[in-house]
Amino acid sequence: MRDHDPKENTFTEFDAMLQESLPELPPDEIVWQVTPWRRAVKRILVGLALTTLTLNFLCLNYILPAIGMVMMVLGFRSLRRENRWFRACYVLAAVRCAYFSAVLILNATLFHTAAEQPPVSYILAGFTGTLCLAVYFCLWRGIKAVLHKAGLPDRARSAGALVIWYLLVMVLALLPFDPLILAIVMIVAYIFILRNLFKLSCQLDEAGYVIRTAPVRIPDRVLSSIISGILAVGIACGYLFCHSYTMTWQEKTVSGDSAVESVRTELLELGFPADVLADLTDADVLACSGAQEVYMEERDIAFNSGRTVTTHSGNTIHSTTVYDVHELHTTGVAVLLPGEGAHWKLFHHFRWTVDPGSYGTENIRIQVAYQRPEFLPEGEPSGILLCDRGGVPYWSPYHSLESEAISTQIDQFFGGGSADSIVASFSLPKDGENKRGYISYGIRAENTDVIITSIMDYTHQRNFLQYPVLTATDYIKSGGWNGLPFQTRQSHIQNINFEPETQSGETAETAGTVQTIVSG
Repeated sequence: MRDHDPKENTFTEFDAMLQESLPELPPDEIVWQVTPWRRAVKRILVGLALTTLTLNFLCLNYILPAIGMVMMVLGFRSLRRENRWFRACYVLAAVRCAYFSAVLILNATLFHTAAEQPPVSYILAGFTGTLCLAVYFCLWRGIKAVLHKAGLPDRARSAGALVIWYLLVMVLALLPFDPLILAIVMIVAYIFILRNLFKLSCQLDEAGYVIRTAPVRIPDRVLSSIISGILAVGIACGYLFCHSYTMTWQEKTVSGDSAVESVRTELLELGFPADVLADLTDADVLACSGAQEVYMEERDIAFNSGRTVTTHSGNTIHSTTVYDVHELHTTGVAVLLPGEGAHWKLFHHFRWTVDPGSYGTENIRIQVAYQRPEFLPEGEPSGILLCDRGGVPYWSPYHSLESEAISTQIDQFFGGGSADSIVASFSLPKDGENKRGYISYGIRAENTDVIITSIMDYTHQRNFLQYPVLTATDYIKSGGWNGLPFQTRQSHIQNINFEPETQSGETAETAGTVQTIVSG
């Protein structure tokens, strides 16, 4: 019989003491939650949900997909060494994330509208659709390869259903109508597909499947911070440098042409306002040669909220909004010209009495007099922008000045239509003072006994608070009127037939208040 070795007792006691000193192992469910496979699949599934099921308010339709795409990149990055399909998913997810990041940055500039016009929009839609479909297909094939490697049936029906689901979505997007009930069914089906994919990942964990985690040089948190930083800097640069039109300002000189000065003198004698006349180009002055009569209408317009004044009269409360400051002064001028029939030259002039700042783009829409059938347009519209710098006048052409038909919304019951308009797009200068400009056009009619009505809608951008960036012209064409960050005010040359009794226009005092009556 072998003698008992005292050293054996010593090692046994040491092992017991060592086990007692170690902390308890975490439960199996905790270990399961932190496995690389579990973490990667969770990120991928959350990314799929955020990039597909979005909310269209508070910019969540941009924020949620951006988060989802980053999570898919992080998830597939951990799996890229597992098989070639997951490696393809990682590359496709990275390309998709880079493309969407570029879109987010481009949305902070004026250039994104060019990508929304056909055929560019069709090409980009096809590219993004194909890219997303390729991710779903490679995900399906990658899961099948993993199931085969784990010794499980490699059907992966839920991943295959995801591919079929997206193909159906692409078909539905081409339909000329919006099937609401079918859309709800598709959303419910997508939720069930994601649920089944999650259950499938749980089966792989229960089978003891272990992945080879791909080594990374940049930690996930650092990579997410880098992407967020690039987006923040890119969007900030878009707002700072690409939010307005490029205008060509140049010093305004006086030609000294005797013919121009002669016409200027004639117009002043007829009552043409001197400040407006000083801003006209020589061509527009000469177009008024031989003027027979001048009609002028001035208006002061407020672009602020004003203050409310409340008065009581019996059981009735009168609430009146009073504007102490009117930032925009407008002058409408109609010039009767000689010739067979009746010819007029109309001018819409504006001048900012308070510097409005330069936050992006402005728009002027002229609802022209020749909307009425008795008038015809005569010549092309003209006009320039002006400002003073150190007492020296500068001028610039509009970014665009053209005639076109604009859709109008009459009201919620009768709908809308289209109306002939002159549309001017421009940006105000960042420096200078006395910012102003005008638009002019000609009309003619066979009969002199007609009434002229020409309306100017000025749309001003008040701040940078918009995403994606929208121009004032696009805002007006989309049917907008007063909404952040744009505000529209109206001026007009109205009800003119050059008869003495009809030459009194609306005064600036009546234009400066808006009254609301609340009955108690």
